[in-house]
Amino acid sequence: MLLTEPINTLVSENWLSVLIAFIVAIFGGGGIAALIKSRSEGSKIVVEAAQGAVVVQSSVIDSLREDLNAARAEINELRSHMTELNSLRGRVRELEHTNEILKVDNTRMESQIKDLQRIEMERGQYSDRHN
Repeated sequence: MLLTEPINTLVSENWLSVLIAFIVAIFGGGGIAALIKSRSEGSKIVVEAAQGAVVVQSSVIDSLREDLNAARAEINELRSHMTELNSLRGRVRELEHTNEILKVDNTRMESQIKDLQRIEMERGQYSDRHN
């Protein structure tokens, strides 16, 4: 055996036939059918995934709607409480004003009572002197 002779192995002799068999298997009758089938199944998978996403989005939207409605109800309740609170604040201001007026009247009347008591005492002393 000379070194100039080509080395023949099973792989080197059959590589062309293996390549041809591989190409025929992929693109041959069964390969094409599998490729076409995988494309339609791929579309079906994409459609099913999109439908699943729509279902998830729909449930999220429904949940958000429920949250929004609950928030709106709470806002309306708080507005009602604020209206009631503002009404009560107005009533408290009125009562405080009335209380101030009554305090002034009370102070004035206490002063009048003291004046009358002083006058009464002076009259009593005057009547005691003249009797």
